[in-house]
Amino acid sequence: MSSIEDEIFSDIQRSISRHRLAPYRMKQPTKKDAVALYLWNMALCGSLYPLLHCTEVALRNAIHDALYDVTGNRRWFDDESLLWPNERNRILEAEVLLKDTKEQNFAGRVVAEVAFGYWTGLFSIVYERTILQPIMPLVFWRAPKRERCQSALSARVQRIRDLRNRAFHHEPIWKAKDLRQQHAAIVELLDRYKRALSRRVSQMAGAPEEYHVMRGA
Repeated sequence: MSSIEDEIFSDIQRSISRHRLAPYRMKQPTKKDAVALYLWNMALCGSLYPLLHCTEVALRNAIHDALYDVTGNRRWFDDESLLWPNERNRILEAEVLLKDTKEQNFAGRVVAEVAFGYWTGLFSIVYERTILQPIMPLVFWRAPKRERCQSALSARVQRIRDLRNRAFHHEPIWKAKDLRQQHAAIVELLDRYKRALSRRVSQMAGAPEEYHVMRGA
C-alpha cells in the first residue's frame, strides 16, 4: 500500500474508528480490502432498508388496527390491564413526548413513536391469550392456521428485529451466511398480511443481488 493510500486509510479509520473497522481488518489481508469490505457492508445494509422499513411500519399498523377492532378503543394502549409494565412504560414515555398533539392525531402518533422493540415485545408469551390469539387471524389473515402460533411468530419477528437493528446501525451483516434466506423469510412474513406491499418492496430490496456479487453465487 502506498503512503498516500496509508494516509487515506488512516483518515477513514479515524473517522469510522479503529474498533469499528477491526472485524473487517481481521477478515481481509490488506487495508484496502478491509475498506472495500466495509463499503460492501454499507451497500448490503442500504439495500435492506426498503424491506425492513415497510415490514416494521406495516406490522405495527396492522397490530394497532387489529387491537382497535378487537377492543373498540383506538387508544387501547391506555388500558393498564392489557399491557405489562415494560410495554406500558414505553407508551407513557411516548405520550409525554406527544402531550401537545391534537386528540384526533394522538393514537397514530403514539403508534409511530414507540420503537419496533415494543411491537415485537407484544409477541411474547405473556401476551399469547390477551393480545395474540384475538388479533392473529386479523393481522396474519393470509397465513395458514399452523403458522399463527406465538412461539413461531415470536421467533420470526425477533429475528427480523435483530437484522433490522444491525442493518440500521451499520453492523457487519456480511458475516451472515444465510442473509438471502433471512431476506426471503421477511418477504414471506410481510406477504402474510400485505401481499401487494410485499411484492412491490421485494422488487426494490436488492440485498440478494448485492450478496450474490460478493459471494460469487
